[in-house]
Amino acid sequence: MVRERVSATEIFIPVFFLALIALIAMLMYGDASTVLENRILLTAFALVAAVLFQFSLNSNLPPHGYLTFADKLMIVTYGIMIIGLLIGIMLLNWHHKRDIARSNLIQFYSIRIVPILAIIVYVLTFWLLV
Repeated sequence: MVRERVSATEIFIPVFFLALIALIAMLMYGDASTVLENRILLTAFALVAAVLFQFSLNSNLPPHGYLTFADKLMIVTYGIMIIGLLIGIMLLNWHHKRDIARSNLIQFYSIRIVPILAIIVYVLTFWLLV
């Protein structure tokens, strides 16, 4: 059983948009806890979509005992999404504790550090694995 060649756009564009959705969700911030809950839900749904996308990628592969480049790319994407999910949960926690200063600090640093971290990790992934 031989797998047909897949163009790079079939892998990279969906992964790019899934990561972009997770990073855009980090911009959702407000005084109401429903905004933070929606932020967590959006990131969680993007994570579920990423898992389903990886299942669809691997459905055409015969069983193998190694990670493909797409698998490694998805692992990086999962990491970024999980970081966004954890930050959203921390923000909601501090919001319920009514520690607005800590919430603002977490939001300030997260929207500056996580996208830069994501770019660095993706560049390293492409540089080291290609």
